[in-house]
Amino acid sequence: MSTTNSSPQSNTLPIQQQLIPDYQLWWISNYEKQIKASRFNIISTPIWHEVIRHQLDSHFAPVDMNIKECLQQNISAVFNSVSADADHDVIDKTFVKLPKLFWELLKENEAYRQLSRQKLNTSEQAESVIKLYADIANGAFVDSLRVLAAIEELVTDKTLDQSRLGGAIESITSKRLIKEDRDYTPYANLVSKDMRNAVDHGGHVVRSNDYSLTFTENHTEKTIYKSFSEVNAELKYMLSGLSAFVQVILNIMRDLNIIWLPINSSNSEQELTAWYRLRLSTPEVLCNLVEIKRLADSRLQFLVNLSGFDNVENAKLCYCLWSAIYAFQNVLPAPPPMDRLFITYESPRANNTFVAVSGTAVSQYISNSITFDELLTDATKDAIMTWPTNTDPTPIQQIDYQDIITNDYIITNIDNPNTETDIRFVADVEMARVTRPNHVKLLVPSIISVMRSLPSGGDMKTLTKHGQMPADIIFLRVFHDLEGKKGVSPDNDNFIATIQFDVNRKFPIYHNLGLLTFRKIRTETDIEYGWNPSFG
Repeated sequence: MSTTNSSPQSNTLPIQQQLIPDYQLWWISNYEKQIKASRFNIISTPIWHEVIRHQLDSHFAPVDMNIKECLQQNISAVFNSVSADADHDVIDKTFVKLPKLFWELLKENEAYRQLSRQKLNTSEQAESVIKLYADIANGAFVDSLRVLAAIEELVTDKTLDQSRLGGAIESITSKRLIKEDRDYTPYANLVSKDMRNAVDHGGHVVRSNDYSLTFTENHTEKTIYKSFSEVNAELKYMLSGLSAFVQVILNIMRDLNIIWLPINSSNSEQELTAWYRLRLSTPEVLCNLVEIKRLADSRLQFLVNLSGFDNVENAKLCYCLWSAIYAFQNVLPAPPPMDRLFITYESPRANNTFVAVSGTAVSQYISNSITFDELLTDATKDAIMTWPTNTDPTPIQQIDYQDIITNDYIITNIDNPNTETDIRFVADVEMARVTRPNHVKLLVPSIISVMRSLPSGGDMKTLTKHGQMPADIIFLRVFHDLEGKKGVSPDNDNFIATIQFDVNRKFPIYHNLGLLTFRKIRTETDIEYGWNPSFG
């Protein structure tokens, strides 16, 4: 597999002078649609700035301009008051928490989006929203306040409280700062005082239509009520405000020409990892993991996990290798000798690409002893797995199947593992009152009819039959009690039978498996029963 015409040349500039490594420029120039490589010829910001900007623009609601202007004005005022000959390292160190904050924010925003898509009942949704609110307030929001505190400490000898949510808010909204014309109150109010008190000092109860929030204020217990929609709106507003904060910090860094962060072994492991991940990301391909792990046989393995858009297999393979080489050579500080590098690339409509290459071959490539094509050959010998993109034009949707409950049975754990030729459903069934096989058979037509009519969403990553059409195969595990033992074995009195419907009467699931030969198999036209001998 030749890569001569598709791979980047090695970059000879010192790493601190590279606004974008050559392999990332090659990737963006050829494959990324929303970010054009020509931008990097006319702007003077590094690629990791663009990663943050693009992700915020793509996934967050438009920011409140009042909050953005408040932050921009106040933070700029601090740096304008710092003398020109101030130690630049001190200024840099106020920003080292930015990568960690960015990844936290991305994670929490995705949690909010997932929560918005889930089909939960009202109380479950309400409980999840308030928990996520508390997690973000005490996580990403407090971290942003710590960055503000570090910035303010550039112009004051006083150490600001950063230990908890309430104290951090009070520190950056102090009368002293307001008197000095630096009022962060609009940003601090992203977490309302009532919500802050409930998060910090009290608790909450989910009622039928609202939250009851209880906390102690001035030695007096108070209870307030907020509707579900109010708290959800405040959560969304807080995420938008955090996005504005990160954007303002990036603007300040651009104005100060800060293209590098002095993050090293003296920083926390979380800050180090966040910085490594950011440097290995592009606007449309994010690095989710950089890790050195010792295997069971004592070998050292270097892991890199990437996720992004669908692309041709050869391009993904080359990009995986280049990312690992770059990380191994330029990102990790003096990594120990590696036995193997293992890289994965995840995308929406293809199974994961896996690449494993020996540490010896990577070292030989870095020292110019072998070519990139020879390195690729080594990877092919070790372990390599690529998959084509699923180009099925039929609409695909993710379906969360709800339990089906009747007076006679309960159907749960419904899964839709389709193949290219069959629509299949697998589920567990509870039949609490049956005592004989005939009792089961009376209920089966109804269950099969209900299951066959379920919509099939398909699989994003592989070509499968799907859509609004009757299922071809249905496989059921039937129990007396779904809360009881689930094993499919003759000594499990809770297990009744396996039931398989197959429109083609081939019954391919669990057929002729030695572990299941204890079942008494009985076939009636298009239905196969695998009875537990102890039942009935």
